[in-house]
Amino acid sequence: ARALDSRLGGLGISIEDAAVAPGQPYYFLKEVRWEDEQEAGGKHHIYVDVLDENGRRIVGQNVTVFWSDGSATLPLEDKPFPDFGFNYQMYASGYAYSVKVEGLPSDILRGAGMGDLANRFKGIHTAYYLTYQKAIK
Repeated sequence: ARALDSRLGGLGISIEDAAVAPGQPYYFLKEVRWEDEQEAGGKHHIYVDVLDENGRRIVGQNVTVFWSDGSATLPLEDKPFPDFGFNYQMYASGYAYSVKVEGLPSDILRGAGMGDLANRFKGIHTAYYLTYQKAIK
């Protein structure tokens, strides 16, 4: 089961399930948390962790943030808890960014960006926290 922040629907965030057959490995988006302007405390990032089947961070695992005319792929770093292993600084508001994990089919988060529930297209600093886990469909 996914643990999703209850505010994601109001933000227009969607999750596209990985297209995999039963018995196949993939990256399951198991948790998404969003921080509004006060909670984010000035941060305007997408944070990602990718875990193996046993719940351990996969250091070096590539994560891609992509948008209409570009993308950025970076590896997870070995950062101390509670920091996430990957972060991408957002500069666009609205529904600008999507996120996936590389190497296997991956669930995709769509519609991330700065802005809050009332002002989705303003440069309000907000943050997203995504946790993926390698799983078998």
